[in-house]
Amino acid sequence: MDAKPNPQLQWTEKYRPSCLEEVRGQTKVVTAISKFLDEDTTLPHLLLYGPPGTGKTSIILAFLKQRYGALWKDHTLALNASDERGIAMVRSKVKAFIRSAPKQHKYVILDEADSMTSDAQSALRRVIEGAPMTSFCIICNYRARIISPLQSRCCTYQFEPLDPATVLTCLQEVCVNERLAVEEPTLQRLIKVTRGDLREALGRLQNLAFVLRSGMDVDLVHDEIDDDLLSETYDVLRSKVEGAKEDTPVASFRQVSLLWDRLTREGHDLVSFLSSLSDLVMDRQETEDEKPMNPADLFEALDLLSSMADQVMAMTMEPKLVFFRLVA
Repeated sequence: MDAKPNPQLQWTEKYRPSCLEEVRGQTKVVTAISKFLDEDTTLPHLLLYGPPGTGKTSIILAFLKQRYGALWKDHTLALNASDERGIAMVRSKVKAFIRSAPKQHKYVILDEADSMTSDAQSALRRVIEGAPMTSFCIICNYRARIISPLQSRCCTYQFEPLDPATVLTCLQEVCVNERLAVEEPTLQRLIKVTRGDLREALGRLQNLAFVLRSGMDVDLVHDEIDDDLLSETYDVLRSKVEGAKEDTPVASFRQVSLLWDRLTREGHDLVSFLSSLSDLVMDRQETEDEKPMNPADLFEALDLLSSMADQVMAMTMEPKLVFFRLVA
């Protein structure tokens, strides 16, 4: 997990394993997939399932980096099926990739495949049957949401939540690399809150690092997101999407700055916070004592939150700047 400090890079990507030996936990899966590193063997179709943040995507990327080195991207098409759910995605992107460089073995990674429609999964099954030079890796949280014909064509591996000792070791190594002084009781609490999800644990640790380095008072790692913080952010979001109306005051940069300070001070991962905020938006639509948003404003609000989460995960903008889209 050696890496130089870089405050602008998301730690979930910065510390993603570059080879199978660096994958933590999931020993049985690592052992099984390692057998296919030899150039004379072909990786079978895989179905990897289990809770978020347990290494499903990391393990297949580590395999490809170890086998192909810097050229691994030339062999790989990675798609997030939750963003591209339909048959068109399967027919266009996947089939076009398979037809390119026909003599080169390729790999298609479909993350969050359990969000694909049944029709799209059936189309994918037909594509797999006609692609002898391509290995498919289907990744999901819930195996039951993958149709049986797809499951039957894959070697299936279940991922378990990482044990606390493994997560602690990872977080301590990151603290050393980032020159970050965090006491073990704080890390233990963070581990308890994130329940074996290393991705969320790293996200929260990076937020904590921001707080410590900024010199703010630290109110560390809350188990739950403060309802008042969510409610106040909801008001800011609503003022943005309804800001063109005369009776709706627009939030100030100072308001948003104070909310950001509280969010980071409490050690919350921004993506998780945005997800909770989306849930609150929908809940408020059904609250009797509050006027619901009109459909256009509701769509704009949810679309903005989704776009913000995508920017954080894709590392196209610093999380703080993404958060300020609520008022910018």
